[in-house]
Amino acid sequence: MRRPLPFSHVLLVLTLTVFPLAGCGEDGSGTAPVADVSSPDAQDSDATDAVELDGSAADSTVTPDTGIEEVIEPDTAEPSWEAPPVAPPSEIEELTGLEWRVLKVGNKPDPVIGSLNDGTFSWPEEGVVDGYWWQDTAPDENGKLEPPSGGLLMYAVARVMLDEAAGLIVRSDAVYQTFVNGARQPGDPYAHNQHRIAFRAEAGETLVVFRIIGGSRVPGVGIWRTPDELSFHHGDATWPDPIAGDDLVQYIGLPVLNHTNGPVTGVRTRVLETEYLEETTMHFPGIGTSSVTQLSFEVRPKDTITEGGLEIPATLRVESLDLEWSYETTFTLTSADADPTVSPNIRVSYLSPVDGSTQYYGLRRASEPDEGDGRGLALSLHGASVKAIGQSGSYSSKPDMIVVAGTNRRRFGFDWELWGRLQGLNAMAHAKSTHDIDPTRVYLTGHSMGGHGTWQLGTLFPGLFAVVGPSAGWISFAT
Repeated sequence: MRRPLPFSHVLLVLTLTVFPLAGCGEDGSGTAPVADVSSPDAQDSDATDAVELDGSAADSTVTPDTGIEEVIEPDTAEPSWEAPPVAPPSEIEELTGLEWRVLKVGNKPDPVIGSLNDGTFSWPEEGVVDGYWWQDTAPDENGKLEPPSGGLLMYAVARVMLDEAAGLIVRSDAVYQTFVNGARQPGDPYAHNQHRIAFRAEAGETLVVFRIIGGSRVPGVGIWRTPDELSFHHGDATWPDPIAGDDLVQYIGLPVLNHTNGPVTGVRTRVLETEYLEETTMHFPGIGTSSVTQLSFEVRPKDTITEGGLEIPATLRVESLDLEWSYETTFTLTSADADPTVSPNIRVSYLSPVDGSTQYYGLRRASEPDEGDGRGLALSLHGASVKAIGQSGSYSSKPDMIVVAGTNRRRFGFDWELWGRLQGLNAMAHAKSTHDIDPTRVYLTGHSMGGHGTWQLGTLFPGLFAVVGPSAGWISFAT
């Protein structure tokens, strides 16, 4: 790989060919990863043999308008202000032994949402209240609650008593909405145990209300306390696998939770210099009140990364004059070997031209060196519930072709429409900018939801691909 060049848009004639794609489908990525507040989620890939991709295209002189802009250059201008000192070490404490109330509404009218909306909801006593039975039922040791029947409504309420004000971190898996003293936030309907919600709680009583609509997933909840203004959530990070000897600039995207009573503006992120990494700086407008925002950290490797399998600790710092302290965390990267047969499947991260966020794609590297006449590229779109790194990992390596598996803004995302469609095009454009690609050997495929994405990209941008091969792809929501 080499430094990014300006994105190019190649032009080819569409040939529709359907061929099989090995890998995961809508039900096929195994169990959801378990989020951890101190480490990235484990990579999961369901590797199977990949299909041989081949084809060619006729010459064309029409460049399709894909809407893809030039690569975003990070804002590195140094503002003239001195950052607050780094906060002393602190611990995030899980709140256990709380009082709980659970109400299974069933198909009756919702007796709670009105008081949540107007701010009059109060702690319910155990027993029957206005014809509804509130039970003293706590989650199990894993935070799981017995779900209501499919499609029916349930509430779970936790009573938190604090001696002093603190930040709250809330897990809301398979939860429709979460309320903390009336403030409303969405839950994670997919129950991936990666989503965290930020709140600020004052001293005294705080009620955390989970509004749950029954389905196939088991609700999972949890509440943690932090004394800090900000906290980091490693369990939902986006990160690269830097290749030994490669100076490609990439990015770590890390969710940062704001536990203050106001927005944090003028945010600066830093990667501190180490044996393996240069010092870098980026700037962002801010983080909203009681919200979580992915902040990006520029990773600029040194030539001291000489082998694969190296653990590369990156010290990440967030600074703002709206904060009393600056906050640091360590995120550990692992280098990939320069030999693609040793590290065939890796993560590559970049800044999205759409919104400037850190995104990644799985890259199945070519098994043999480039002979100078350009490699082939296959853009592979994953199915529902499949990770991009698992999608690229489902292929075997090709001698002179790379496989690029973009992410549809998480495993479900947008069905490869709208934002998802741009994600696929952006991943392909970035890979083209870092590899010598033969424009007559660019292919598109995908399975299940990714098969639908193949129809989407293939019919809207036929000039980009020599061959389009959807596998098990539905054509529209109507079909």
